[in-house]
Amino acid sequence: MNPRPYLLNTYKPPGMSSHDVVRHFKRHLPRPFGKIGHLGTLDPFAEGVLLIATGGAQRMNDLVHEWYPKTYWARGILGVQTPTGDMTVPPAHEDRSKTFRDLGQCSLDFFSARWESFVGEYLQAPPAFSAAKHKGVPLHVWARRGRPVLKEPVKRTVYSLSVERVDFPQVDFVVTVSSGTYIRTLFEDMGKKLGTFGALCQLKRTAIGPLVEQNSLPQKAWPGGEEGPWRFREEDQVHFQLPLPRVFLRPQGALKYGHGQSVGREEVESVSCISKEGPTEGFGWALAPEERLLGLGVWEGFSFRPKVNF
Repeated sequence: MNPRPYLLNTYKPPGMSSHDVVRHFKRHLPRPFGKIGHLGTLDPFAEGVLLIATGGAQRMNDLVHEWYPKTYWARGILGVQTPTGDMTVPPAHEDRSKTFRDLGQCSLDFFSARWESFVGEYLQAPPAFSAAKHKGVPLHVWARRGRPVLKEPVKRTVYSLSVERVDFPQVDFVVTVSSGTYIRTLFEDMGKKLGTFGALCQLKRTAIGPLVEQNSLPQKAWPGGEEGPWRFREEDQVHFQLPLPRVFLRPQGALKYGHGQSVGREEVESVSCISKEGPTEGFGWALAPEERLLGLGVWEGFSFRPKVNF
C-alpha cells in the first residue's frame, strides 16, 4: 500500500530556510513516507506556519495556494531602505528629512487611515531577493550574481490590514493576503505611501486558511527532537487537516475512482456534508468503504470526478 498522505502544520523558527525544515523532516520521519515537500515558502528570517507534505499530499500545493489566504504578524521600521526589504542586511538609505520626523507625531489612527487603501486588489512585483523564478532560477540567485531581475507586477489581494502598534519609527501590523503576496514588498509600498522607506525586522505567518499557529508543531516536537520517538498520527492525514466534505464510495465506486474514472451518484454511499460557498465549493475527499482516503474529487453535475489521487 502507498504511504498515506500527511500534511504537517509545522512552526518554522527564524534562521532556518524552508528547505532546511524539509531536510530535517526527510532525515528523521519514520519510513516509508514517500515524497516530501513544503507548501509555501517562508523567508529564512521569518517564522511561523509552514506546511510539510508527504505521501502525495504535496499534490495539494496549487489548490492550497488557490483556496486559502495567509495571515501574518509583522514588525517594520519606517525610514530605512535595504536591498532585501528586511533588516537582515544594513540599510542602504535612511530618511533624515523633517517630513519623516514629523510622522513621529502622528497617531495610530493616522497610519491606519493612510494604509486602508491597500485593502482590496493590489499590484505587486516580487522582490529581487525572493524565491520567485526567472528562467527556472530563483530571483535571489540572479540578484546575488549582480544581475537582479525586475518582473512585471501581478494582481494580489489584501483581505485585511490592521495596524496594531506604532512606536515610531517601528510599526506592528497584522495582514491577511492572497497567496504569493510578499509582506516585505507590501511594507515598502506602505512606506512609499507616507513618502518614505520601510523594511521589515520581524515576520511571522500565523495562519494558512484553517491551519493556525496555535496548532503547529514547535521545533522541540519535530521528529528527532527533544520529545523522543515520533510517529504520524491519524489526524495528520491531509483530509483531517483540510476540512472538506467526505464522499464515502461504495466498492464499485471506489474501484472506478482508483482508476481515475468519474463516479455516479448511485456509486456513492453517503456525503458527510454539502460544500459551502467559496473557493472549495464542489470539492470533497473520496473515501473507500473502509474509510481509506483515495483522493480529492470535484462534483460535476451528478458525477464525482477525481482531481487528485493518492
